[in-house]
Amino acid sequence: MTTIKICGSSSQGNGYIIESGGQALILEVGCRMMDYTWEIGDAFNTIKGCIASHYHSDHLNKSTAKEFIRRGIPMFFGEKVYEELLKEGSIMGIKPLPTAQKTFVGGFAVQPFEVPHNVPNYGFLIKTPTNERILFLTDTTGVNIRFRDIDCIMVECNHDDDTLLDNLDHHDVSMSHPEYHMGLEDCCKFCKANISTSTKQIILIHLSHQNINEDFARQSVQDALPFVKVAVAHKGDVFNIKNDNF
Repeated sequence: MTTIKICGSSSQGNGYIIESGGQALILEVGCRMMDYTWEIGDAFNTIKGCIASHYHSDHLNKSTAKEFIRRGIPMFFGEKVYEELLKEGSIMGIKPLPTAQKTFVGGFAVQPFEVPHNVPNYGFLIKTPTNERILFLTDTTGVNIRFRDIDCIMVECNHDDDTLLDNLDHHDVSMSHPEYHMGLEDCCKFCKANISTSTKQIILIHLSHQNINEDFARQSVQDALPFVKVAVAHKGDVFNIKNDNF
């Protein structure tokens, strides 16, 4: 069984801990160090590595990243993100995740795939030590790749058109650039295209506090996919995912 712990899932900071088979993987390093230590507790030595999708500060808090590295925990990025950070030279000791192959971070097999954003950005297909397959996608309008046999989809659901239009009517202009993020309609389409009989959980992440009605979004995805559990990620939430075929 795999456990996913939410350290943060908003523009204030994104961070997730995936625990499986006595090992842990940090996914996104946009929160404060204390948010991770609070969730991981005494099991800090189980962390095999950290991966982050891109270098925006709500996904890569450089102080947190440096602290993980100081503690001897490797930090991985997709190739183009790695190259940009290497040129910048602000974080030492980072490692690349080659796009054309999967990389083992402890017992976690991580396959990155490039997705469009306004900076280099990657989604991840992660196979855990207990064989659960997690698909992670954030800060993008979507990707045309199709995935099979996914147990859990963690996907951005940043905004919905009705809320954006209502905000405009009230002269409340969004500062979060929805053109670079996945909205509710595209989120539903992505989930429909990638669920299978093995999919048990969809976790909606990175919702804008300003540009989406959370209850409406969750119910919309649930109505579109009635046989899969759908939840919105909040700090402190814990999700248990089990591969029935394991």
